[in-house]
Amino acid sequence: MVCNIGGKRMYLWRAVDDEGEVLDVVAQKRRDLDAALTLLKRLLRNQPVEPEAIVTDGLASYGSALRELGLDGIHRPGRLRENNRAENSHLPIGRRERKM
Repeated sequence: MVCNIGGKRMYLWRAVDDEGEVLDVVAQKRRDLDAALTLLKRLLRNQPVEPEAIVTDGLASYGSALRELGLDGIHRPGRLRENNRAENSHLPIGRRERKM
């Protein structure tokens, strides 16, 4: 999701677990390999167990970052149903942003 913070264009990254709970929200300037690595390392460091599967959208930097971390075997780039929970978690924040 693209948002403006302090007049600058930023990308909002959200991580959601399989129950719909938001694990982490990060705002970064880019959507590239370094940004994806930063997000994934931060998420994996804060989780007590290793994930069984990682479902992302179609952004290629997720695949590259997970390949670099050695987790490409559990990566599933979801398109519709698999990524639906993550997409639905964005709705309350979007509503709140529109109100403001």
